[in-house]
Amino acid sequence: MSNLISQSIVEVVASLADTKARVSALERIISNGYIPTEVAETAINWIDERRFLKQCGRLVGPRESGKSRLCEEYENRDFDRVVRIKAPTDCSSKKVHRLILKGMNHAAKIRHRDDPRPVVVDSVPRLGVEVILIDNASNLDLEALSDLKDLYDETEVTIIFSGTSDLDVLLDAAGLLGSFPYYYPLASLSEVDFKKVLDAIEKKALNLPSESMLSEGEKFEILTACTGSLIGCLMKLLPTAILYSVQKVPGHGKDMGSQSESKLMYKLDNISLEALRKIAPGFGVKVPSKKANSHD
Repeated sequence: MSNLISQSIVEVVASLADTKARVSALERIISNGYIPTEVAETAINWIDERRFLKQCGRLVGPRESGKSRLCEEYENRDFDRVVRIKAPTDCSSKKVHRLILKGMNHAAKIRHRDDPRPVVVDSVPRLGVEVILIDNASNLDLEALSDLKDLYDETEVTIIFSGTSDLDVLLDAAGLLGSFPYYYPLASLSEVDFKKVLDAIEKKALNLPSESMLSEGEKFEILTACTGSLIGCLMKLLPTAILYSVQKVPGHGKDMGSQSESKLMYKLDNISLEALRKIAPGFGVKVPSKKANSHD
């Protein structure tokens, strides 16, 4: 699933099995969804500019700043002409070119000892590939970086590297920083953008029976402190917050005698302040003494 879309409201009262299924569904939406914030859309427009002008560049930001999710979204918007790969540790030139062929769904069978580069050079224009996105690009070795420069020189395919600041150090050491001159920085979201992200998640993904108001008050303070306003950290935190917000329904499950726990009923009204308070210490965040909160 790409863009987050409105989902069915979780029932106020449900069985344990149904509640688990709904929590799992919400977790998948949060983990796989793309949130079209102004920052993310500006970055996508930047890639479009490089593509139109047939230029190469770097998408650079700290871990958990949303680089991978952004690259995935860009590929999803034009799957036939965009290839996205993720470079493994110590990625050689042969390995990255094989991954590019795989990303193009190329049918050629290349023996392990054969050089895949000529096949890539031939296939990129023939298959109409216009953009190659390489995530974790700081894992590429020097030969791979040099050969990717040659791939651009021969085909004019736009190559966008995505990585941390280590990527710039690596390219500079290889004397290739000038070959990938265009730079787009990603960082922690501003307070305004972080609130927009939280509001978008609540309205387009969670759609719970009552508002969580994640962008307000102590909830916002805890989320900001725990995630550093990094969207990747937020996406890792929210599934746990959802799980911790599930409550047993008072009055249900009583007078059942020996009936099992699975017969009890549960509800998920919103992401509660209590759940966020419970999560915070795991992120090294100390929370103040418990306050009354109408949305908890």
